[in-house]
Amino acid sequence: NRGLELAKEAEKTDENWKDWDLPFIYEALARAHAVAGNKSECKKYVETAQKAIDGIAEKGDRDVCQGELDKVKC
Repeated sequence: NRGLELAKEAEKTDENWKDWDLPFIYEALARAHAVAGNKSECKKYVETAQKAIDGIAEKGDRDVCQGELDKVKC
């Protein structure tokens, strides 16, 4: 699954991430695992994304990230 490969690469990349970048990477990993049928991995990344979202400083950014994460169905 190319989406899963790309999301894993992004997770490993050491960039100057904004506080909302990692939640989107984890959300992408959750989606990729959902598509691949990896329910437990999907749930793991949903939980990881949620923790990252909870740490976002600005409410507007949190809301955008949360809205996308809420669409992920494991």
